[in-house]
Amino acid sequence: MLRDTSFLLTILFLSAQALGQDFSYSVTAIDAETRQPIKNFRVVPTPYRANSQSVTWQSQYLKEFEKSPALFTLKRGWTETSLRVEAAGYKPAISEPLKRKTDGKLTVEMETDGGWSGRVLTPDGKPAAEAQVAVCTWTNEVTVESGQLRYGSHAKKLRPLVATDENGEFHIPSEIDTWVLVLAHNTGYIELTEKEFQDGTEIRLLRWGRLEGDFLLGAPPYGGFPINAGAGRGDVNVVLHYSNQTVETDNKGDFVFEMLPPVKMYVQPYVKHGDNRYNLFHFSGLIEIQSGDTTHISIPRIGQTAIGKVSLPEDCPHFLEELDIELSVALRPPRIIGFGRGSGDADQFEAYRKFMESDQSRPFRRDKISVDKDGSFQIPELPESIYVLRATAYLKGDPKETRTPYALASTRLTIPTKMDAQQVELNPLMLSIREKKAK
Repeated sequence: MLRDTSFLLTILFLSAQALGQDFSYSVTAIDAETRQPIKNFRVVPTPYRANSQSVTWQSQYLKEFEKSPALFTLKRGWTETSLRVEAAGYKPAISEPLKRKTDGKLTVEMETDGGWSGRVLTPDGKPAAEAQVAVCTWTNEVTVESGQLRYGSHAKKLRPLVATDENGEFHIPSEIDTWVLVLAHNTGYIELTEKEFQDGTEIRLLRWGRLEGDFLLGAPPYGGFPINAGAGRGDVNVVLHYSNQTVETDNKGDFVFEMLPPVKMYVQPYVKHGDNRYNLFHFSGLIEIQSGDTTHISIPRIGQTAIGKVSLPEDCPHFLEELDIELSVALRPPRIIGFGRGSGDADQFEAYRKFMESDQSRPFRRDKISVDKDGSFQIPELPESIYVLRATAYLKGDPKETRTPYALASTRLTIPTKMDAQQVELNPLMLSIREKKAK
């Protein structure tokens, strides 16, 4: 028995070693033209994934070398690995997928490259000195906030921000991943894709935009609601965030954002609870910020009329005319995951409960919605959001003091803005009978 146990432990140990085998390659970087070794270079890896368009170079494993060849190693490497090799004055090079082994060899031919240059001008055509220049990729995340650029995540180690000189000129290393060039100055902002950027040319910035808005929940207006304006560029395979310091509505329900990039943004209100804030409204006002101008938005925007009909199962012994139907709609509660196991979920639900009990929630709820004899109903002028529609049916003639629901129904209701749709036509709201009674 002891021998069998020892054998099993040996097999498990060898299997664990195989799964956690080190990755070790001797990397030689050479000049593609002269065939001479390149002394100073650095290597950053990523797990290889076939057909993936989103490559994240893992900066935590970045290694710099002062001679070639150099040994690049990873503890418990991936099944296949791609290596990115960088050297000053050369275009970055990416290896083919490399199998996990401890005695691998890799030779990388690197092409000389002069990098990219440009001259940045203010919207008035003057040199934009101290303008920030960033190259945004999937790995090198860029955030635009309050008129400034900042790198996040892996970019903090892989690519520094560059500032233009007194003539507005810059020179930066080139990039081979999909990229967007992002430039910001106190006078303006611009983004240029690979097709839009021309090396060595002048770049004139667009003026920052400004956003004025109001968040009105009926009369009187309520102040102190946090408002966020932000988005991310979605048409290019990069990670580019538009983020701004959250502002609060004043006692008139108004809010203002300064120095916004001229892009499309989502404007979202939040509800405060304790030290936290929660997005309970399931909507965001999408608006395009105009360069050099003030853009206006009012939220929530009034949505389309919802049209529906309450119906009964075919085997129901009663008709709609014999039922009192109470129809109501309310803002959908937050989805609670693991409720009770942590304070975060409970706090979010408590924020929702308090908001719905307040007068501020009136635009987001309707009670005693009129239902016609044939079960049809309309719900006009709900703000754009996601709701829960509930129907409770009672048998007519039952004393109100003691009656219990005969049938129930509920469904999710999404209300788009009037700009997005003509009207919302619901599927029949089928009542589910809780208790069958003789007719």
